[in-house]
Amino acid sequence: MVAPTRTPTADASDRSDSRPGSAPQSSPRGDLVDTVVSGFGLYYLSSLIVLLGVVFGVDLVRLCTDHPDSTAIVPATFAARFAPWDGVWFRRIATEGYSYNPDRMSNVAFYPLYPLSAAGIARVTGLHIDWAMLLTAHLYLIGAFLLMAAYLKGRTPALTTATRDCVLLAMGLFPTTLYFRMSYTESAFLFCMLLAMLGMQRRWPNTIIAAAVGLATAARPVGVALLLPFAWYLWRQEFPSSRQPSAVDEVTPESLVPEERPRGSLFRLMLRGLILGPVCCWGLLGYMAWQWRHLDEPLAFVKTQQHWYERQPPVERLKYALSLATLEPMRSVYDPDCSCYWRNDPPENNPLLNLQFMNPVLVLLTWGAIAWGAFRRIITPRELLLSLGLLGIPYLIHAYRACMSSEARYAAVVFPFYIVLGTALARCPDAIRTMLYSGSAVLLGLYSALFVSWYWFY
Repeated sequence: MVAPTRTPTADASDRSDSRPGSAPQSSPRGDLVDTVVSGFGLYYLSSLIVLLGVVFGVDLVRLCTDHPDSTAIVPATFAARFAPWDGVWFRRIATEGYSYNPDRMSNVAFYPLYPLSAAGIARVTGLHIDWAMLLTAHLYLIGAFLLMAAYLKGRTPALTTATRDCVLLAMGLFPTTLYFRMSYTESAFLFCMLLAMLGMQRRWPNTIIAAAVGLATAARPVGVALLLPFAWYLWRQEFPSSRQPSAVDEVTPESLVPEERPRGSLFRLMLRGLILGPVCCWGLLGYMAWQWRHLDEPLAFVKTQQHWYERQPPVERLKYALSLATLEPMRSVYDPDCSCYWRNDPPENNPLLNLQFMNPVLVLLTWGAIAWGAFRRIITPRELLLSLGLLGIPYLIHAYRACMSSEARYAAVVFPFYIVLGTALARCPDAIRTMLYSGSAVLLGLYSALFVSWYWFY
């Protein structure tokens, strides 16, 4: 057994690679080929499981008719089966544009990057909109896998090839990553997020990184969580750490030559923040400006959310804060007397295949893995800050009102979770690792089958 430690450890298979100067030198072209092969190969293999699950669901799983759209919408193409639930809204945006009615659910609740990208691909290629939406999601996902492979390769000390592949497999096979392959916005958001984080890792110009952060805010509201790691990045530019970095991916030129760096300036840091702040939010601000111009309501996307809520939070703020602190949104899922009770949604007799039951479980698993990764310094401060934002924002704003619905889907984009999970799996015996991957792959396929059959997987 490995003795507990708060510094990164390596098993016998990667000790030689993690020592300074011991990693084999490779050419940039070789690194690029390796990144593409690993990223695309593991995307392809893991996506085949989702495809098999969808085929199984279409042909052999009984259609759940609890929601009226399940029977009212007749799929015109096989690709349409990848777009139930929110996919219906994305399709309407791509074909009909945005609309807003304050008295009912309106499609302005959904951010524009993914549906407008799909509409653009449909126009350029002539594809049916269902196929264009599916192609768009997978193009973003391929890009996300390639960015993730490059990001993992750029960590310091570098991960071994085996560990990197374990991380990519974890991101490909975790059950809730089914949404990455559906006609949903998750893959677009994951791509934008990894692009911004890779930019910080590779020290791109600040304006380019800020633009990537802004692009993420056009994909999902939690894109603003990227402001946390970017703020830390700017702080470290101005005030580098005087001690030797102990966490991966935090080595900067300033930290290596402290005697030559200029003295930090809080005024300069604030000035950078004032200049780059609007750039970091250009996607969200642009969407608000469009709503103001065309719908006379810049906050239409916020106000329409009330029509999706299952229940209203306590009026007293202290009582509401106490309920969140005591995990009431999670506990209510298992309370038979609460409207959030998991058995209210099909399938009622199988907790493992009921996402309402699994939502709190998967979110707590993600929180626990991030906490462990931070304690063991498997993840960097930037990755920790990003994870706190990605998990904290939906929980504070959405979890109580929606009875934890979609929380596991929101947690699926927390990519540092896969770094922690993949690192742990790389150190497991082969038999245990194979068993865990196989079980996860089975759940991924089954969840995909239930999702396309209109079970309450959201």
